[in-house]
Amino acid sequence: MLFSKPKRQAQFYPIFYGLVLGFLFISHSVFAQFDIPPKPEFQTSVYDYVGLLNASEKNALETKLVKYSDTTSTQIVVAIIATTNGENIGLLAPKWGHDWGVGQAKEDNGVFILLAKR
Repeated sequence: MLFSKPKRQAQFYPIFYGLVLGFLFISHSVFAQFDIPPKPEFQTSVYDYVGLLNASEKNALETKLVKYSDTTSTQIVVAIIATTNGENIGLLAPKWGHDWGVGQAKEDNGVFILLAKR
């Protein structure tokens, strides 16, 4: 018992790991941020922010998605962006869909598809 380690050292590790995890979380949210655009007043099913689709392609996709929504009540929204600014697309897409309120809340039947050129 004469050479036992002080108890303070055992308390240091959880604090240290908490600080490291906190720093990683903060640095990720600071450096990798994509600003989700506000929900448009005129809502549609295809939002092509980079002009990837020509007018006829966009119109055809829009028609199919609206027809599908009318027959199944499942709303599908497609957004095409240039880049996610380093943000994880797998986390960005559901957040965006939730922020815009895609689908019916009680039915939980919305699908948000996010495509990024990079």
